[in-house]
Amino acid sequence: MTLPEAVLAVILVANLFLTFGVVRRLRDHTTRFAALENPLEGGLGVGETVADFHAVAAEGSAVSAADLHDSVTVVSFVATGCHSCEEQLPTIRSKADDAVAGGARSMIVVVNVRAEREEADQLIAAVEGPGTVVEEPLGGSMQTAFGVKRYPSFFLVGPDRTVMATPGAADALPTVELRRTAELRS
Repeated sequence: MTLPEAVLAVILVANLFLTFGVVRRLRDHTTRFAALENPLEGGLGVGETVADFHAVAAEGSAVSAADLHDSVTVVSFVATGCHSCEEQLPTIRSKADDAVAGGARSMIVVVNVRAEREEADQLIAAVEGPGTVVEEPLGGSMQTAFGVKRYPSFFLVGPDRTVMATPGAADALPTVELRRTAELRS
């Protein structure tokens, strides 16, 4: 075997190993994307009750299912690496602000799918506002309680922890104006 043939053989073997690595990585990513964006799998439906959960808000306070009592709550789930989530961020933030201004609560759950701190921090900064922001890993307590399997996901939850609406997009979230209704009754 001549030197050029030996070099070519080494390059071919290296290429083979790299190709196998890329294929394995693609399989892993395909599985993760299927878990994130499978439109056939949703969460809790209208009329179902949110199960107990315990999480920690981005600022460090405890968050639990008890926080859903006594008020209507808009709950949004977004994930790192989710293109659809990024597209809807301005609307998600706007709807959360409107809910709080209207007398309701807002919770935005940032699911750190990739476990990359910088990406999660950027997403948290993009959704911070007057509501509560929670960060949790994939399969966290709040995702389990709401049955979330795709992102973004949205829920309007009544004061009795019953799901009132599950729109498929942030712009379809109903406007909550509890303060205005209370002022009109007075």
